[in-house]
Amino acid sequence: MTMSLLEVETLTSENEKTPKERSLRICFPKLYRQIVTKLEDFHIHPYDLQINIKEKKGSYQLILHYGKGYSHTVSQHFTAVQLNEMDPGIIDFVLQNVDAIKEVMVADYFKMMKV
Repeated sequence: MTMSLLEVETLTSENEKTPKERSLRICFPKLYRQIVTKLEDFHIHPYDLQINIKEKKGSYQLILHYGKGYSHTVSQHFTAVQLNEMDPGIIDFVLQNVDAIKEVMVADYFKMMKV
């Protein structure tokens, strides 16, 4: 059963003007599992990146944080329908960033080995 993001938790409280990022793993666990499974084919594991979601102007921003300290970020907007139905465009967005994620992981590894 897929829950809407608003059913899990309201993203903005009455005292906040900007929405908070929430873990996709909590808000859309099936979608998170599908993404992680695809990334494992490229030897990218769940601890290599954070996948978050944030409500923004009637749509949802899917945010990938990766690299040392999760300092690199890419994001794209999707509708609630796309998220609930696990639209293939979501997986395509993630897969488009696989090379960048791997490149940063390798660079971080070599920086660590120099020290």
